[in-house]
Amino acid sequence: MKKLIFLILGIILLSGCIAEFEDVSAKYPDVINSEYKAIGKLFIYGYTLKVEKNNKLNGYSLHEPPGVGGPEILSKSKLPIGSKFTIYKVEKCSNCFPFPAYTRFLIKFKNSKFSAVPIHFGEHIFRKKGELWH
Repeated sequence: MKKLIFLILGIILLSGCIAEFEDVSAKYPDVINSEYKAIGKLFIYGYTLKVEKNNKLNGYSLHEPPGVGGPEILSKSKLPIGSKFTIYKVEKCSNCFPFPAYTRFLIKFKNSKFSAVPIHFGEHIFRKKGELWH
């Protein structure tokens, strides 16, 4: 019974929760303003933070196949292998408890249509065996 109460309480506390991020770029001086290129298959997803009738594009997120889905996803495109980008900021989730803190890298592409809103990818992609990004 206690487990059920904690589960219900957790769902109530997390429902409608939007992640908040703090700048931790100072902990990553070697990657800030460095140029990288995609050397693996990735998808870039346009997303909204609030699902409504006329959804507003809030950002883009990079994911490995098979990718992600849900009502907050507004678009999906293949990221061309060889796409060049620069990491300009690193952020860590400050309110993701009880889940592990999520670190994301904010990037800017060279010569890309994906530039009107923030673009990011998770630390799990960046550090994967050193093979996905170079």
